[in-house]
Amino acid sequence: MHGLSFLVRRPPDEGEAVRWLRRAAAQGFMDAEYSLGIMLGEGRGVQQDLIESLGWLQRAAEKGHPGAIDLLRRTTGNRKQ
Repeated sequence: MHGLSFLVRRPPDEGEAVRWLRRAAAQGFMDAEYSLGIMLGEGRGVQQDLIESLGWLQRAAEKGHPGAIDLLRRTTGNRKQ
């Protein structure tokens, strides 16, 4: 367990997280699509890109990701998502 202690002490590198999320999202992992959409929308680790963010969130929602579905419903007012 102590072998992972470096993760607790090291501040997160959000840019690196985005790079890994892009790889996973490109392979169709809906959790990665959702997380990438959130990070792009908030500009965490990358320059904010609302259009790309929406695209990843829509992909995740189409696969049934509950967080993406809820977020899109709340932000777009679309009750059919």
